[in-house]
Amino acid sequence: MIQLRSYPRFFKSLKILQLLLSFVIFIIEMIQIEIYCAYISENNLPIPKSSFFLKQDFYNGEVKIWYYIVIIVTLIGIGYYLSRFHKYWGMGPNIIIDL
Repeated sequence: MIQLRSYPRFFKSLKILQLLLSFVIFIIEMIQIEIYCAYISENNLPIPKSSFFLKQDFYNGEVKIWYYIVIIVTLIGIGYYLSRFHKYWGMGPNIIIDL
């Protein structure tokens, strides 16, 4: 019988890894926006910088806005969970898997 409650370090390590990967994805996305805006500025293109977030024939930028919202909410949720990890880990539900 395996008790999931007996591995708090492993679970916390996975949550920290999830937080770090989410943060890296967020940074990469911000770099993508910065490079897009720099490319438009350097080449004096007559395209508004906000076109990154608009629906186009080959690219649906509107989805990006929701994608960023999901990343930010994920970072906030995981950060809050990790800050209260010991409190939440001691609470239920207590799940037992019989193998």
